[in-house]
Amino acid sequence: MTTANGLIQSRVEAWQKTHFRPLRNLAAAAATDIYSEAKFDGRVMSQEQFIAYCRELRAGDKLLPVQTVVVHHTATAESSYVNQTLTQTLRNFWNYYRRTKGWSGGPHSLIMSREPGIGLLNSLLYDGIHCAGNNTNSRGGEVCGNFTSVLPSGHLLDNAVVFFAGTLYAGKMTIDALKYHRMYGGTACPGNKLVANWAWFKGLVSAKLDEIIASETPPDPPDPTLEERVTELEGQVSALDESVTMLEDRVAALEGAVANLAAWQTTADSRIVSLESWREEREPDGK
Repeated sequence: MTTANGLIQSRVEAWQKTHFRPLRNLAAAAATDIYSEAKFDGRVMSQEQFIAYCRELRAGDKLLPVQTVVVHHTATAESSYVNQTLTQTLRNFWNYYRRTKGWSGGPHSLIMSREPGIGLLNSLLYDGIHCAGNNTNSRGGEVCGNFTSVLPSGHLLDNAVVFFAGTLYAGKMTIDALKYHRMYGGTACPGNKLVANWAWFKGLVSAKLDEIIASETPPDPPDPTLEERVTELEGQVSALDESVTMLEDRVAALEGAVANLAAWQTTADSRIVSLESWREEREPDGK
């Protein structure tokens, strides 16, 4: 019996090894791929559209607790992608990160000089893969170009400044949360020239962040609590009581004036009667 049980067990294990485990591994890989693909955003936005999107994220606290925003460069010129739409380039970059490098995500944005030129790769709602050792609670944007010996300029610079300022704003972060890739070691990214002029670039992002904050529409005041409503009503009742007291005082004053007027009328009538009697006495027989 023991031998028979052992034989059955070995056959079950053999079947699991050849059939069940591969299926389970395939399902796990598919689930991982579905999850990773769900992180792909793929939208292309203008500066105005991206700022509006960041306002939505901020209002819903969607980026908390993100703590850093990291600047990267692609190290390849934008001219490498001139025959593609930005949407196509986003998909190609995503496939490169997912298929070639085997990452479960990627940077959060690819920024180009075209308009619209802010492309969203890894959704800002999720952590991505862009900075070894600093992927958790961080967001990263790749500026298209190689800034080893040149600086970003023109519309490319404008789009980059808006992306990084908007992302800081969305996560309710200060300018001190802005970092560059090389700060975390092991890379030349985002290029020697940009690193050497970091204070300049950070200043541009800081000014744009201040501008976005200053242009906020004041939020609607919150609805009053029940206690605040009761206090407000009590204040209104107190004001009404004071008004009633004032009216009562005025009515009393008017009643006093009427009484005085009546007394004056009585006195006047009495004097008229006295005058008529005096006149009759002075003119007997009507003469």
